[in-house]
This record gives sequence, structure tokens and C-alpha cells, in this order.
Amino acid sequence: MEGNEDILDFEIINSIGQQVYKGKIKNKTVIQTADFVPGVYLIKIKNGKNYLLKKIIKE
Repeated sequence: MEGNEDILDFEIINSIGQQVYKGKIKNKTVIQTADFVPGVYLIKIKNGKNYLLKKIIKE
């Protein structure tokens, strides 16, 4: 959500729909994924009633 200055909630979901990580982000945030199993994940960023989904591929 470009240009956003608020602190946003996010969660990372694996390919079978399980939440594997959650937290809060502001601007650019680095999320450590070293412990994640290789595969496809979704990151869901929430801003009030709106949310943004993006795909993450962990190799």
C-alpha cells in the first residue's frame, strides 16, 4: 500500500491456508523467512476494512 504511513497488520499464509507468521509493518519492513519451508505463500496486509494480497515464493 504505497504511500501509507500507518502501522498495518499483516499475516503470511501457506499454500494450505494456515497462518505461519503475523505482525505489524510500517513503510518498508524486512520479514525474516529463513525458517519457512520452500513453497508459495500469501502475505495479507490489512488497512482497516481493506486488504492487499501478494504472492511470495520461498526457494
